[in-house]
This record gives sequence, C-alpha cells and structure tokens, in this order.
Amino acid sequence: MRSFLLRLAKVLLRLSIDHVLDQKLPNVYGRIDKELPVLINNQAPPLQVTGLIASAISDATGQKATKQQVEAVIGLYNPVAAAVRNLTR
Repeated sequence: MRSFLLRLAKVLLRLSIDHVLDQKLPNVYGRIDKELPVLINNQAPPLQVTGLIASAISDATGQKATKQQVEAVIGLYNPVAAAVRNLTR
C-alpha cells in the first residue's frame, strides 16, 4: 500500500509541474547529474544544492524558478537513475 501511495504521489507531482518545465526536465536533470556529485563530495549544505536545482531550472526555462518548481524537481529526481545515466556515459 505504501509503495502505491508513493507512486501515486509522484504521478500527481508530475502532473502539477508546468508544461515548460516538463519539456525542459531532461536538461535540468542533465545539469543536476553533472554538478550534484561534486557538491556531495564537498559536503555542500542543503541550501547550496537547492540553489543548484533552482539555477538549472532557470537556465533551462529562461524564467525564474519558483519554490513549487524546485520542490517538484526534488520530488521527481531519482538519484539511482542518475547514477545509471552517469555509468552509461
């Protein structure tokens, strides 16, 4: 039941993000995939990681990132899938 609720929450979160961000998610994830491991290795504070995500959204969409967009990307980002993507590069 818990896994079903988590999947449902992810689907609802995905539906809640705007169309422009939805189209640019691969670009946002690509930048996060490149820069997040460095931040983690340097033990960056959470605010700096959030700043990276906001910056990636701003650069990809050409608009200022909103708090809801940042929260949506954090909720949808899958670090396991990112690790697999980094291994295949």
